[in-house]
Amino acid sequence: MDFELEDLGLDPKVKKTLNHGGYAINLSWLECRTCHFLTRDPRRIGSTVPCGKCGDSAAARLYPSSEAIQLLTDVQHFYKSSFEALERERNILLAEVSAITGRRFNFKAVFESAEQTGNLYRDLGGARDSFDNAMLQIKESLGLGSVEASTQVFYAMFNHINEPRDDKAVLILSASLLELLSIDLIKRLYLKKGVPPDLSSQLVERIRTHAAITHEFKILAGRPLKEALIALGFPDFYDNWLSIKQSRDTFIHRGRLNQSTTVASDAFKLSNESFAVFASLVNTYAV
Repeated sequence: MDFELEDLGLDPKVKKTLNHGGYAINLSWLECRTCHFLTRDPRRIGSTVPCGKCGDSAAARLYPSSEAIQLLTDVQHFYKSSFEALERERNILLAEVSAITGRRFNFKAVFESAEQTGNLYRDLGGARDSFDNAMLQIKESLGLGSVEASTQVFYAMFNHINEPRDDKAVLILSASLLELLSIDLIKRLYLKKGVPPDLSSQLVERIRTHAAITHEFKILAGRPLKEALIALGFPDFYDNWLSIKQSRDTFIHRGRLNQSTTVASDAFKLSNESFAVFASLVNTYAV
């Protein structure tokens, strides 16, 4: 029995972005060397157009740091790699399940069932009861009529959910990028308050948690970070950032990542937004 596989490719705009090797540079901003105002005006690369804030005509430098640009480049690389691997796995799994059952399934149903089955099996430690519960989960979620079909589908799913991908790398690198940008923001806020550069560098060394970052921002900027982001037109960024941080912490401390594909996608989107978000915070509160 032949089955046509679904087109599981990325949105063309996203695929174009991922195939563009220099896209992290294209998301960067330009910083005035005198007043530190950030702009996206490419004419500031040269010395012909003055800074829109202070009027200085010296050529601007890139924002953020080369380290941050490299992190975003790495996020792009691993996300592209992860998606390509996932696309292959999805096609294989859908074909196998269709061949086993003799039915054509909506891929979303099969993939969600695979994720749920994998989590259930791991949570229960792989014992006989967990195997039976996994069979029941598959039978009910896909409407299968026999134990034999459920068992065969389980092994196909088990191979799929245990296939190594780069989702975790996307998550870890995205969290590191957000931490790097937020530490840079806090340091700039210290400098605006008149704290000497050497002392500012020492002070930010002790700020490593999300709670410490938000606490310090509120003291230095005079309003909560979440409120500031909403006012700048980024209403979901704070909560999404917190969610990525929690997923990263869960993976580091418990060694597991639920819904890894969704988490990696969310982390990738957040990383893409991050340069514009933190540039807006810098211009509003640290210049």
